[in-house]
Amino acid sequence: MIADEVRDAFQQRDLDALAGLLAEDVTWGDPDNPDACHNRAEVIATYRRALDVGAAGEVVSVEPGQIGVVVHLRLPGRERWQLFVVRDCRIVEIRGYDDADSASSGSPESGVGHE
Repeated sequence: MIADEVRDAFQQRDLDALAGLLAEDVTWGDPDNPDACHNRAEVIATYRRALDVGAAGEVVSVEPGQIGVVVHLRLPGRERWQLFVVRDCRIVEIRGYDDADSASSGSPESGVGHE
């Protein structure tokens, strides 16, 4: 199940495993935002930069949602949810949310950028 694979990749901080789950043309963030990601390489580079600078955070849970996998993150001073939209067994989009219900339902993003 892809949720298990996402969980394992995050827990092990295995970007190669995560890359294998992403569609080549995966997107992340508002397309008008200059920091948005438009493909697998950009998504992995963004996660790699975060790890390289020692980004603090904890994966609280990884659960199946209505249209993908919901990752609950605990970051310094706040909590955040990411929805990994899945089609044909690949992650095609990453969306950020401030609450679990919005992430689980796949409603429009509540935030922009890479969170």
